Amino acid sequence: MNDKHLTEHRFLRIDRPNESSVLVQPRSEYSDQKVQSRGIFRRATVSRGLDWKYGEQDGVPGNAGKVIDITDGVGSGRSHVRVLWSTYGRNFFYRLGHGGQVDLKFVKPGMGLIFYKGHLPILGKSLKPPARFKVGDQVTCEISENKLKNLQLNHGGWRDEDNKYLKQKGQVFSIDDYGDVLAVFKDGRRITFNPEALTFLQPLTVADMLTDPISLQVLRMDINKAWVVKALERRLVEHGQNFETAQSLAEAARREDRAEHTTAVPNPSVVTRLSMENRKLREQLKCKICLERER
Repeated sequence: MNDKHLTEHRFLRIDRPNESSVLVQPRSEYSDQKVQSRGIFRRATVSRGLDWKYGEQDGVPGNAGKVIDITDGVGSGRSHVRVLWSTYGRNFFYRLGHGGQVDLKFVKPGMGLIFYKGHLPILGKSLKPPARFKVGDQVTCEISENKLKNLQLNHGGWRDEDNKYLKQKGQVFSIDDYGDVLAVFKDGRRITFNPEALTFLQPLTVADMLTDPISLQVLRMDINKAWVVKALERRLVEHGQNFETAQSLAEAARREDRAEHTTAVPNPSVVTRLSMENRKLREQLKCKICLERER
């Protein structure tokens, strides 16, 4: 891996044919895990190994040969190597994993691909990383426009008219199979983001809302703090954000005050009906007592 693509991009790793892909995180997050593979690759020096079954094809035991090619086997990719033996200049194919057999061992390793350890699957386990976001999360984009445009390549792109949504709060509406995030903003605009371009916002709380300048202004109006808190709680449940003006918060707090102190006026017809039902119940109870005494 020669980092030809931007290291901030993510990739899909496919471990086996016909299996779903696994999203791996950007290489920029694994910069300390970049490794040069070494072993039986081209130009490696090898000799007969544990599963050798070819007699004196290598000349004599311990003789060394040079790997000149890596090829596919029947039903298995890159599972054979061609080795040129130094004794008489002849070359043959040998198993390198085909059928679980390895005919050779290296004397001097060859250099293979460069890889990132954090991108490799763990034997018997899934390396699928946890999603950074979930539906309903509050997010914002706080990176520069130029960096955003680079990150958005192959992730929905970016339109200059959407610059007004930078640093604005949005909500995760959905997440596709590639991990791209569809965020919805206050005015209903929906934009697909590379998740690397987004920052998670902690959920808003009433305590946070009370420290907002709008709330502090209302509290200085000599309005009972308990009614302000109730108004903020209702607003948070119904809208997920604070009031836009001190006046709207003050009016909501006064409504909470009026609702608390309003005495319900009973319906006269209901009172009359309940009174008649109570009288009948008393008469029934009295008759039952009389009958018990006569026995």
